[in-house]
Amino acid sequence: MSKIPVSKTMIPYNFDISLGDEMFNIALGYNASADMFTAALSKGGTVICAGAPLIYGRPLFEQLRVGEGYPAVTVIPWGSSGTADRVTWDNFGDEVQLYVDDGEESVTDTDWGEAE
Repeated sequence: MSKIPVSKTMIPYNFDISLGDEMFNIALGYNASADMFTAALSKGGTVICAGAPLIYGRPLFEQLRVGEGYPAVTVIPWGSSGTADRVTWDNFGDEVQLYVDDGEESVTDTDWGEAE
């Protein structure tokens, strides 16, 4: 697993990232009243998905994958300590990070499936 560095104090912001063999842009946002982070995904200037919530232990864009254009790899908000159960302002970027499933083993799929 590879970690995507996140600077929550810069939110809202966007960054380019190679996911699989393709370049994407991810824009992160934050809703303070709901204490919830969101992400938008674009490729080549075309928005693929906007407003996807960061749900702990669930693949990002999982429920919004309609059509083509999504990355071949999975991005998951996850905390290696095992004490978090959601993505919040207090834990995002510290205890909870964004991980890319790049085929390297460190957090297992079984562990991800147990998060709700």
